[in-house]
Amino acid sequence: NYNNHFHVQGARPTAVFRVNGVQAPVLFSSGTQINFVIPAGLGSTGNASLQVVCNGVSSQAGTLALSPANPAIFTLTETGTGQGAVLNQDYTANGAQSPASLGSYIFVYGTGFGDLSPAGSDELQHLALPVTASIGGVAAQVTYAGEAPGFTSGLQQINILIPEGAPVGLTVPIQLFVNGVSTQSGVSIEIQ
Repeated sequence: NYNNHFHVQGARPTAVFRVNGVQAPVLFSSGTQINFVIPAGLGSTGNASLQVVCNGVSSQAGTLALSPANPAIFTLTETGTGQGAVLNQDYTANGAQSPASLGSYIFVYGTGFGDLSPAGSDELQHLALPVTASIGGVAAQVTYAGEAPGFTSGLQQINILIPEGAPVGLTVPIQLFVNGVSTQSGVSIEIQ
């Protein structure tokens, strides 16, 4: 399951989006953009055909290259950089008003971390590929990586224990890695 942003000029907000002929869950649409979740079972290599259907009229097909993982962390600025979409262990939004503490847990929200395994004994779908983390250049323990309970399958939650040796500050860099691929640079959290 990968979230992708496919820009479609003139698409209507009620358009149906198909990937290899399968209707994809649409998370957001406007006159110029459709955010969708790649349907499960399409594989992780090769290309997928993308098509918008609106009022019975199909757009010309586009192509999307598939990969096992293309991870990204959501940010509060909605630009892909800056303060990450992160909750502290007390469920407050990480930021200037509520920085995380060394030795505490954070919950990082992202997308593109790859396929989910079937639900385990905890009834949650964990990511099939292992996820590792770096906070301020220091390796951090990932304690959970999988679906964000109660949300769309396109949203993944990564729980991380902030190491005692991590730097403190207002913009401590955070990166996650899956299958040798890193999330985008320029994402930060606040640690006191």
